[in-house]
Amino acid sequence: MTIEFATLGSCSSRNIFYSKLNADYKKYFKINKSLEFVNMVSLMSDPIEFDETLINSNNKYNDDYIKEDLNKKYLDFLKEDENIEYLIIDTFFDAEFNNLIVGKNQYLTESTRFKDTAFYDSVKDCERISIQENFDEYFDLWKDSYKRFFEFIHTNCPNFKIVLNCSRSVFKYLKDGNIAIHRGFKIRARDNKYRNILDTHILENYDVDVLPFDETTLTDINHIFGRHPTHYESRYYTDKTYQLNEIIKRNSILGIDDELNRDIRQLLRNNQILSMRSSSITYEQNEEIDDLNKKINELNRDVARLTRNKDYLESEIDAMKNSNSWKMTEPLRKMKRKL
Repeated sequence: MTIEFATLGSCSSRNIFYSKLNADYKKYFKINKSLEFVNMVSLMSDPIEFDETLINSNNKYNDDYIKEDLNKKYLDFLKEDENIEYLIIDTFFDAEFNNLIVGKNQYLTESTRFKDTAFYDSVKDCERISIQENFDEYFDLWKDSYKRFFEFIHTNCPNFKIVLNCSRSVFKYLKDGNIAIHRGFKIRARDNKYRNILDTHILENYDVDVLPFDETTLTDINHIFGRHPTHYESRYYTDKTYQLNEIIKRNSILGIDDELNRDIRQLLRNNQILSMRSSSITYEQNEEIDDLNKKINELNRDVARLTRNKDYLESEIDAMKNSNSWKMTEPLRKMKRKL
């Protein structure tokens, strides 16, 4: 018997259920519905009217998600599908994209895909809010959105078991058998510190299962969907299959409301929080080391420049001391006499 899933988040969650990346997943799981390129602030806001002809990115896959960002009908799907047992969520888009404030309690996810539509031109000048630029305001808005989301699930989908996928953006990859660093991805990985904050809030406040993230995971430069900091090497997907099966087995044997099972989930959440705190410290230290290395390199360049200038000045001084040119001005003659 296969277990039926839905996902709400990035391709780090959705791609677990893709045969070309995870060949055996259909032995265990069925994916009923996924929603990408939409963050929680947008999902839990009010629907926005739109002209469908303006949702024209020339990619039906993208356009369908953009329409759902506008109409918020994903919640209706979750409510109506009685076969879903597990919902996997992740916070990638909460940390990655701005929200456009279109109207009172009307928010849109300013995703890269949405920017390819004609409709974007009609709202691109709206006020924005994001975790990077308006942390306190955004975090309060985000917490309220998640609170209402879990209330919705509790009321309308009481049998759902929610799994938080603590995936992260990565920037290391294999090149000719060695570990290399993708500089652009490393910059984007700075948002991991925000995801640690968001994930910690969820883990501290909601009874969810956890998919931990292996910090040694590499990005796959030859990934079937192209290069991206959440397009991982193949072992990531098989690892998630194993982890999900372990969660399913535990919940099946003990029961979701069993006291021992609750204690186990709490222990796993606490362990994940500690792991994220440790990774945050390590990342901040690496950032400090990078900053110091940049300053050292700048100082070395300054020293080299000053050395070149010193050598030049010394050669000029020597030339002047040894010069008998009648063209020397009186100030230069005085300087020569001093030297």
